[in-house]
Amino acid sequence: MHEDELLELFRAASDSDSSTILDDTMADALLASSELECSPERARRIETLFVKKLFEEIHREPVRSLAAKWPFHRWLESIRTSFRLTREDIATALNKDHEFIERLERGEKLPWEFKAKDIGDVVCLFRIHMNAVAELIANSVSLAGFRGLGVVSARSHRGRMSKARGESTKRALDLYVARNAAPVEPDQNVQRWLGDLRQELRDRHADDLL
Repeated sequence: MHEDELLELFRAASDSDSSTILDDTMADALLASSELECSPERARRIETLFVKKLFEEIHREPVRSLAAKWPFHRWLESIRTSFRLTREDIATALNKDHEFIERLERGEKLPWEFKAKDIGDVVCLFRIHMNAVAELIANSVSLAGFRGLGVVSARSHRGRMSKARGESTKRALDLYVARNAAPVEPDQNVQRWLGDLRQELRDRHADDLL
């Protein structure tokens, strides 16, 4: 089975009426097929191609506007989970380590604290138009003013600290604050970073995202 045939199977899975997007079991079964004889390098390349193809199919037109006041990191997380992809899937497609995606999605590092090149990789993969990027960043700027709240910890019903519940609570708080906070004009550093990001897209000839 050639790579293009495997990708067609992945595409069929994502287009199915049951909305079953590739999961770990399906991917492992296909990649473990005796016909494939996949090396780790080839498996990684196929996974990268699949994730990129999936975004191209679902976001055939770049995302230009938002349905709600999402901050950048929570929007990325929402889109990823809606496609039933893991952070490892995204990291592989971007040729990044898992920590990069985790820090970005959890908001542990603000988008403009990353290099424009790295966020350019994310923007191109998710196919986000700069209009939507600017909107997401503006929402993130509004949220950033509340970073002094610190890490939220939630207790389980038995009184034990729960990391999962703490993250769930933090996610809900991020969305609440972003949707209700007064707009804040990005400062010069953020504006400069946005300019660098636009230039990065120009250099990549990603004209449909500008």
